Amino acid sequence: MAAGSRLDLASPDPRAAAKSIRQVPSSIRAPLLFIRVRGVRVLLRDQPREFADSRKFFEQTMEEKMALGKNSRYRGYTWPYSEKVDDSPESRGQDRSSHE
Repeated sequence: MAAGSRLDLASPDPRAAAKSIRQVPSSIRAPLLFIRVRGVRVLLRDQPREFADSRKFFEQTMEEKMALGKNSRYRGYTWPYSEKVDDSPESRGQDRSSHE
């Protein structure tokens, strides 16, 4: 799907909805995406104000991110490859970081 694409999940035809879902991986990279579900349109796009805090956090140095405390209600920062969902010896962990 190109930028400004439409993802229609409201179709009564299950095959059409499935086809739209299969296009999601390329849609995620689009700077602008319309999603339609049961007649409701949702607009997703890069919105700097809404993501400013997240961007600010992830732009910090590793030391600054790791300095945030962890407790029973807060996982803190996890760095890339620090979590594994696959226990096989070949797995090097998840290629992502998070702040939860």
